[in-house]
Amino acid sequence: MIMELEVNDFCYSADNYNNVEERLYFFCKEYKLNNWGTLENVKVYIKIAKKQDDFIVIISLHKPEKKMEKLFK
Repeated sequence: MIMELEVNDFCYSADNYNNVEERLYFFCKEYKLNNWGTLENVKVYIKIAKKQDDFIVIISLHKPEKKMEKLFK
């Protein structure tokens, strides 16, 4: 799922106030997922943290809890 992210899926970025060495990046992308044999289109919220040394950590991967606006749409 992460490898399928594109520029158009980007929503916004923000400082991580819990860790000043990280920048948070937020994406929202729709995927076709299998739910017990039924294919469903599901929007997925993805939050990624990038540390200063270019190390990347996936923080969240779930359905969005609020409406996400894409920056480059």
